[in-house]
Amino acid sequence: KRDLFLFANDRDTFLILFNEHNWPATIDSLTYEKIIPNHLPAQFSILLRSVPTDLDVRTLLTSIQKDYSDVISAFRISNRNKLPTTFVRLDIKNVNVINELLNKKFLYVNNIRFAITEYLAPARVLICSKCFQVGHFRSSCKNRLDFCKFCGVGVNDLIQHKLNCDKKLSCLRCKGEHDANDMRCPIIKDYRSALTKSILNTVGVNNHPQQNQTNYWFNNNDFPVLNVKNPTNHHHVNNLPNDSGKKIEELSQNE
Repeated sequence: KRDLFLFANDRDTFLILFNEHNWPATIDSLTYEKIIPNHLPAQFSILLRSVPTDLDVRTLLTSIQKDYSDVISAFRISNRNKLPTTFVRLDIKNVNVINELLNKKFLYVNNIRFAITEYLAPARVLICSKCFQVGHFRSSCKNRLDFCKFCGVGVNDLIQHKLNCDKKLSCLRCKGEHDANDMRCPIIKDYRSALTKSILNTVGVNNHPQQNQTNYWFNNNDFPVLNVKNPTNHHHVNNLPNDSGKKIEELSQNE
């Protein structure tokens, strides 16, 4: 294939590339097919807080667009149980409008005031494809053996092992009955939670240097602790040299 991936260094450049009208019919006399993302990335979103769950998001969007036509979509965020929350994400195609609203900190819609905060997408967890620990690439993995994502056994010849593996699921991180790539793994959940909190705390410190370090993002009702009823499920003996726990502790210390 003769594909060319374009990456933008900033939001303004991305918007130029995202706009269909900015593209020529040909490039250097050559015809081409372009594939543009079907939605804006998280850097173009803000978060409305305390939006009543019975308020229709489409109605809310229509009202907002009367004053801010660059707001192109609105989505109500669901919790881990797929239930609607009081958070609504707004996608905006104008960097100046985003900065304006963030500086205002509030948005008035039909005489109702909604608090505005920066939207941060859930952190993605990097999993090594060699040892299946979190936080590093295969190219930087220090493990000598390759590990089976199904049974968790470390072997010298993974191809040969796959021919004989019984495929009995045993996560090498938590010993749970799932493969090593399963995002429901409690170790991965804990790591993502710690990473997200670390990012949010960093953003809060950078944006509000004069405020105390207590960040309103960490309301326990908004972001409950994972598996709080079964805390012991998060800690399992792992014979593999495992740096996942250390990474979670390091992230937690940065909060």
